[in-house]
Amino acid sequence: MASTVSIKIHIVRSNNIKTMQFDESMIVYDACKLIRERVPDAAQGQPQEYGLFKPDEDPTKGRWLEAGRTLEYYHLKSGVRRNILEYRKKQRPLRVRFLDGAVKTILVDDSQNVVDLTKAICARIGLTNPEEFSFTTEEETSDQTVRRHQQYVRDQKKLETLKKKLHTDDECESPGEESLISVVGEYLYIPYIP
Repeated sequence: MASTVSIKIHIVRSNNIKTMQFDESMIVYDACKLIRERVPDAAQGQPQEYGLFKPDEDPTKGRWLEAGRTLEYYHLKSGVRRNILEYRKKQRPLRVRFLDGAVKTILVDDSQNVVDLTKAICARIGLTNPEEFSFTTEEETSDQTVRRHQQYVRDQKKLETLKKKLHTDDECESPGEESLISVVGEYLYIPYIP
């Protein structure tokens, strides 16, 4: 027999928190349906646009509960202070800046992983090779650009130092192109120039 679990549900849209009881064997889809039936604030919008999100103290570690999984799969226990689930909208606008500086706002499904999200965004904007793209924040991009420029300057200084130490072809004057190659009959002659 399945046991019940008491979970605090935070309705993000109205900022209300309700404690509800669920069977541990209930799938997430049915839990969302039950939330919509019992909490009037949650019954707005289309049901497929909403889902359950389990936040974490570290904002990068929160996760969306998959609609086909049971609540038991996520180890939700009664009386645990951290057992709070957010009932929230899965879709949100995302501003995407391209390397050429163009910015597009695209509606994305937050519950998808990065690979699927990249495929969906590439399909919407007409890119045929989503495996070559990923996401980064603007701060990370600017840091990488600064580091790349610093690396370039450092490499140029090394190159100049090496040019001073070693003799390169850059120092040699080459004769005109017409004197290098001559064709006699069927043979091609390239003279040796010391």
